[in-house]
Parts: sequence; structure tokens; C-alpha cells
Amino acid sequence: MTPGGDQWEQVAAAIGARMDSLHLSKADLIRESGITRPTLNAYLAGKPIVSNKKAWALCTALGWTDDSIDRILRGGQPAARAAGMQDDTGLRLADTDDLMLLLDDLQLQQRSVIDETGRRARDN
Repeated sequence: MTPGGDQWEQVAAAIGARMDSLHLSKADLIRESGITRPTLNAYLAGKPIVSNKKAWALCTALGWTDDSIDRILRGGQPAARAAGMQDDTGLRLADTDDLMLLLDDLQLQQRSVIDETGRRARDN
């Protein structure tokens, strides 16, 4: 994300307008994007988004392409994400979402095994 003074106010306005057009509440957008309420409030107040990960999550939740915030900062408009659109890996985004859910499950299982191994080691 590039710094940009008044352009961040344009980003905030675009996010707010998109939320209105999608009938998304702040709670909805927080849930869909995974960002926190203070972070969303900061963005809606025109504070810069310095994390690409958060910007991309926000764009995805709003149905925009990953570069939409940069587009706004350059004076343009956000671009709508096409249905079935592919990410950089060539996978459809729905496939990527499924893979992320699987990864989350695997990480939880791994943490469970590590915790159980630690308990057994302490008990012996």
C-alpha cells in the first residue's frame, strides 16, 4: 500500500459505499474479512492500510480485486472480483478458500498432537 493523505479518505469512502451497496454491517465485514473492529474503524476514518494481508482480506470481503485499494489510491475505482476468478496460483478463489480451511484444520490437529505429546512427556 502506498501512502497517500487525502486518497485514504477516498479509500474509506469507497469501503463505506461498498458496505452500503452490499448491505454489510461492520460486524458482517469484520466476520468476512477477519480484521478487528478497531482496525476497521481506523480504515473507515481514513487511516492508511499498511498490511497487504489485511487489505486483501478486506478487498475479498467486499468483492473487489486484490489491487482495488491501490487503484483508489491512484485516483481510480475499485474493480469487482469476477465469479470463479483465479488467484496468483491459478486456483479458483473458492478452491483457495477450501485449502485455507483445510490448512486451519491441520494446524489445529497438529497443535492437539503437540499438546498431547507434551502432556504424556510430563506424566512419564
